[in-house]
Amino acid sequence: MSLKEKAPDRVIVVGGKEFRIYKYFDEQLGEELLNFPDFDESPVYTDDGRPFKMAIQECCPKGKPLNEEYDDPGDCSGCVWFHLDNAVDAIGICMCDELRLPQRRIENGEGG
Repeated sequence: MSLKEKAPDRVIVVGGKEFRIYKYFDEQLGEELLNFPDFDESPVYTDDGRPFKMAIQECCPKGKPLNEEYDDPGDCSGCVWFHLDNAVDAIGICMCDELRLPQRRIENGEGG
């Protein structure tokens, strides 16, 4: 059965985009895990050019901590620029303007 025929194990909708998440068997751990997208390897963008990120993804150099007592947000979930449509989801949008795609690339159909 192909992935198109199989029902996803989880669906996350954020920024108007649907991510269909499937489980896979991890031989090393001996258990099934959810196979989330690797946005570093294969970036995906909103229609207005903002990058999707995993909440647990290591924060980039542009990150700004939610808590001003810290210098480093750690992961995207600790960054002021990270937006979730639903607090329990693992995928969100980076709202940092410096990481947004230039408008001309979006108009040419790239990045999405």
